[in-house]
Amino acid sequence: MFYTQSQWLLLFFLYCVAGWVWESLYVSIRKRSWVNRGFLHGPWLPIYGTGAILILFTTLPCQENLPLTFLVGMVTATILEGATGMVMERVFHMRWWDYSDKPLNWKGYICLSVTVAWGFFSLLLVYVLHPPMERLLLWIPQWLVEPAVLLLTILFVVDATKSIQDALGLKSLMIRLSEHRPSPERLQTLLSYGKSHWRTRSLHRAMSILQRNPSAMSHHHREAFVSLKNLKKIKDYKNRRV
Repeated sequence: MFYTQSQWLLLFFLYCVAGWVWESLYVSIRKRSWVNRGFLHGPWLPIYGTGAILILFTTLPCQENLPLTFLVGMVTATILEGATGMVMERVFHMRWWDYSDKPLNWKGYICLSVTVAWGFFSLLLVYVLHPPMERLLLWIPQWLVEPAVLLLTILFVVDATKSIQDALGLKSLMIRLSEHRPSPERLQTLLSYGKSHWRTRSLHRAMSILQRNPSAMSHHHREAFVSLKNLKKIKDYKNRRV
C-alpha cells in the first residue's frame, strides 16, 4: 500500500470526516437531538483521521496476520487516545472524554473495554472500510488531489486555530468563575441581561463547546464547569420555549 504524500493527507481528511459522521450520529441518537460532535467546528474529528492513518501505517507489515493486526492496531490507537487526552487536559484543563466510571481504566484516559474495541475497529478499518476508501482514493486524479488537499488544509488550519482559541477562552472563563464563585442564581440572572450581554465572546464560545461535547468534564475547575453546564441547560430550555 503505497501512497503519495498528498494521498496520505487526503486519506487523513476523509477519515476525519468519516469519524465525525459516526460520532455525531451516535451521540445525536443517544441525546435524541442533533449534536455537531467534536473539538473543531467543522465536520471532522482529527483523532479519527490520525488514528486511522497510524493504524494503517503500523499494520502494513502484518496485514496478512489477523491476530497481530488486532494487537498492533489496538496498542496504536490506545496510545494515541491516552496521549491525546493527557495533552488536551494539560493545555485546556478539560477532559473531552472520561472513562473514570469504566472498570479497569487508567486515570480516566483509557480503559480496557475501549482498548479492546479499538482492536476490533482496527480489523474493521483494515479489512472492510479501507479497501473501498482506497479505491476511491486511487480513482481521484492526482492533478485533483493536490489542490483538494491544499484547500482542505487551509480550512482545517483556520478551524483548528479558532477552536483552540475558543477552548483557551473556556479555560480562562472557568478560572474566573472559580475565583469569583458566582451563585447559580447569579448565573441565571446573566441570561436575563439581554442579547448584548449574553453574546459576550467567552460565554458564547463556552456554550458552543459544551454543545459539541456533552460528555466533557473539567476536574481542574469542577464547580465552575458544572455551573456552566447548568447555565447551558437553562439556555436550551428557554430556547425550546421560544
